[in-house]
Amino acid sequence: KASDVMTQDVASLDASLCIQDAIAEFQSHPHSTYPVTTDGKVVGLLRRSVAYDWLKNHGLTCRDHLKDLPLTTPFRVRGETPVPELVQTLMRSGVSKAIVVDGDDRLLGMVTVFDLLRGSR
Repeated sequence: KASDVMTQDVASLDASLCIQDAIAEFQSHPHSTYPVTTDGKVVGLLRRSVAYDWLKNHGLTCRDHLKDLPLTTPFRVRGETPVPELVQTLMRSGVSKAIVVDGDDRLLGMVTVFDLLRGSR
């Protein structure tokens, strides 16, 4: 199931963080995309490039919060989703990663195509 192949320790960002703090987080956890949460619940995905573009357009002193940025809607699956179903759904939708959530939409982890390939060995 998805919870067996997901990466658990995902670097997520709280929606109330200011963009400057998010940029600092990028330095210590370099990824292309970060789940954004409010009270542990996933509210969107922030692409690193979007944050840098936002700063470029709004100035380096920008104190906007992540909730003010254009977040993308994450592809969500439940932890109990069977892996074959997950693979099929990812392939059909054309996305390369899925956020794994519980019944309350709380972040459990993330599954990427690479996780699935690694798990199939």
